[in-house]
Amino acid sequence: MVEKLTNSKFYFKANQSILWQLKEQLTVLRNSRDPIYRKTIPNIKGASIGSHVRHLLDFYQAFCLGLGRGMIDYDHRERNPETEQLLSKGLFQIEKVIEQLNEVSRFQSQPLLVKNSVTIEDSEDYLRSNQTRELQMLHSHTTHHLAIIGIILQLNQIEINAGFGKAPSTIRFENEKRIKSEQKKSSVSMAEETLKVFHRSTETA
Repeated sequence: MVEKLTNSKFYFKANQSILWQLKEQLTVLRNSRDPIYRKTIPNIKGASIGSHVRHLLDFYQAFCLGLGRGMIDYDHRERNPETEQLLSKGLFQIEKVIEQLNEVSRFQSQPLLVKNSVTIEDSEDYLRSNQTRELQMLHSHTTHHLAIIGIILQLNQIEINAGFGKAPSTIRFENEKRIKSEQKKSSVSMAEETLKVFHRSTETA
């Protein structure tokens, strides 16, 4: 268990998997005449699917770019408007990041300095981190934005895959809750059936 938690390869695969989910979900928009990818939703602060895709990809690109020099700067991101406006560009960038995650695996043991401001003042302070921790953060960050993308897709009457935008812990909790509920129903049914048999036996005695 400890090995899995400290192994960057595990998190590489987790991030690649969640990005593939995003790519597969967005491909349904290719057949839509309405530019849903870049259409803004007033009730969600004027956000669009494209803006969320661009934002989460910016973080991956900053991560991959910074690994080589051991310093990741999440503040100074690319923010490419084409990725935000063009579905084809967004899909291409998703595939590119998936490939890059394989290429950067050689930096697994390298210590990292990371910058990600939490105030509007531009701080030059870097914090110590490591590749596994950053990959874990990227997965959590991506899941959060997938949840919002899922809401926008549903507002446009587009069905989303089960589990899309849900954290692994949430899916696990829901599965455990469903199993307990089914077990409880099964126990109640067995008790009711036993009671029926008992009543029938007393009636015929």
